[in-house]
Amino acid sequence: MLLLRPKSIYDLFEKYRFALFYKNVRNPLLQSQFNEDIEKTAVDNPAYFWYYNNGITAITYFLPTIRRKAEQIELTGLQIINGAQTVYAIYQAYKDASPTKRKQMDGESLVTLRLLKSGGKDFDLNVTRYTNSQNPVDDRDFCANDDIQIMLPPHLILSRKPL
Repeated sequence: MLLLRPKSIYDLFEKYRFALFYKNVRNPLLQSQFNEDIEKTAVDNPAYFWYYNNGITAITYFLPTIRRKAEQIELTGLQIINGAQTVYAIYQAYKDASPTKRKQMDGESLVTLRLLKSGGKDFDLNVTRYTNSQNPVDDRDFCANDDIQIMLPPHLILSRKPL
């Protein structure tokens, strides 16, 4: 697990572009409300970005030893298998930001990078499949957090037995 600043993600995409996503089942959506929301958080609430975003999962063919205070690492065959929207949205937000805003973003925002060593074709395919199998969340799903749900007796919520 690594924590990256927006500039690192910007530089990575600027250099390698869409080649970063060859093994990803999803390419970045160039225009989407989802990406606009990610960009808005990166620019308007950079200190909260880490809390609101799941981060990025990537595979590399050779995983070097990473020391605690490492400021730079060299990777071979990096492929982002989950987080294409996050990468592209941060890239766009950073590209369009003023120098002052970029400084704020880099000072306050962190993005989690889960870096995995390739385990071969089957492992890589399964990690890609499972990290990209999230379900959409509808507004109605948040009813589980309503006060009325908290007032229900715990045995009705936690029971595995049919009622």
